[in-house]
Amino acid sequence: MLKMLRILMILALSLGWAGQASAPAAAQEVLPPDALICSQYGGVFITDGAGSNVCYWIPPLWNQDLVVFAHGYVEPRMDVGIPWDQLVLPDGTSLPKIINILRYAFAVTSYSKNGLAVKEGIDAVFNLASVFKQAYPTTRRVFLTGVSEGGLVTTLAMEKDAQSLERAFSGGLSACGPVGDFVRQMAYWGDFRLLFDHYFPGVNLNPLGVSNPAINISPDVIAAWSTPMPQPQPSQPGPLQAAVLQALASNPTAAMKLITVSQAPLDPLNLETSVGLSTLGILGYNILATNEGRQELSGDPYVDLSTNLGSPYDNTGRVFYDPDGTLIDLPDYAIDPAALNEIGSNYTTNGYIRAPLVGLHTLNDPIIPYWHELIYRVKTLKAGTALRFVNVAVRRYGHCNFKASEAIFAFVVMVFRATYTLPSTELVQEALPDAGAWAEYQALLEANPELLKVQVYIPFIQR
Repeated sequence: MLKMLRILMILALSLGWAGQASAPAAAQEVLPPDALICSQYGGVFITDGAGSNVCYWIPPLWNQDLVVFAHGYVEPRMDVGIPWDQLVLPDGTSLPKIINILRYAFAVTSYSKNGLAVKEGIDAVFNLASVFKQAYPTTRRVFLTGVSEGGLVTTLAMEKDAQSLERAFSGGLSACGPVGDFVRQMAYWGDFRLLFDHYFPGVNLNPLGVSNPAINISPDVIAAWSTPMPQPQPSQPGPLQAAVLQALASNPTAAMKLITVSQAPLDPLNLETSVGLSTLGILGYNILATNEGRQELSGDPYVDLSTNLGSPYDNTGRVFYDPDGTLIDLPDYAIDPAALNEIGSNYTTNGYIRAPLVGLHTLNDPIIPYWHELIYRVKTLKAGTALRFVNVAVRRYGHCNFKASEAIFAFVVMVFRATYTLPSTELVQEALPDAGAWAEYQALLEANPELLKVQVYIPFIQR
């Protein structure tokens, strides 16, 4: 429902936004879905020549800077393309629109594949920056932003960029991404799945009796969880989600034990509803992402899922106790050493950045917990780049659940730390949706003055 609301919002917003870009599609031309939607939203559609679709918007009074958006996870069963719903904040604010109002160009790219596509995402954002600058040689700076999986893409791309003499990105904004510890993130999802099976054995998440059900997801379970729809429509929930919610409602004691033992965040203002939202959210990633993720990590699309090949999940040495003190007996899982090596090479951050990076994250994120930001902070300290990294913590429940005021504030902090300049007050006020958002933005400025001070970077010298 929330996803559909966001789509309706962007459709409404686009009516007042179209016409800013040139090169509209001809009425008689049959366009691929991304090209058609991009045109309807007033953007310019191109392909980057490397398997990704691109839509970009240039405002009439362009400041010659570009913002590249790295999108989050897209379910493997979906057609490869731009996830349009991710361009709208939960409060209905259109990201391209507010960035354009601030006089930056905005560009979004699909990746060459869906699912676990971090490596492909990094290639896509670098390629987009290059293609755009070739088309518009007067481009001054490129800022990279990303959410969820795109937050990890952004952080890894900024670290990769730090190794280059000619850097592509002047600053980065990584929102709610698994930037601290990828293996620990996989353990968080896997542990939750095993604990759910322990507390709710009546919900059959393994109807075929396959081995290793936490990392070998039955096709019947995937089909019963949701039905993917063409973009920009959201997936339709399946009967299995209803069964999970019914089980939680029927046994609230077990539901709270699940949350307590797994340490999954809840909304303190709405505990009952958020138990269901957290459970569906975490189980959804386990069910929809696991098989394809193992294929990606193993490098084999036909990997034997009955083994642990390509599996990033390991619960070796972890012991769980029920709140009453009883030891919980869970099956043992071991990580595939080859998958661990692949994660270490391509999915693990090191904290070494040479341009400013802002980490925006909700404190009560049930999907990708906030502790990632703390772990990444430690990495930047070890790398000697801590002054280039800023945490912006949002005290709210939900995954990537940001208001326009918070998103713009984090963006302004990134731009300031990269350029020592600020967008005009008038433009920021225009970009925000209403007076309430403007008041929230001003409150953030007043509460965080240290984030908008000139920093002196002292290089870390290894002895």
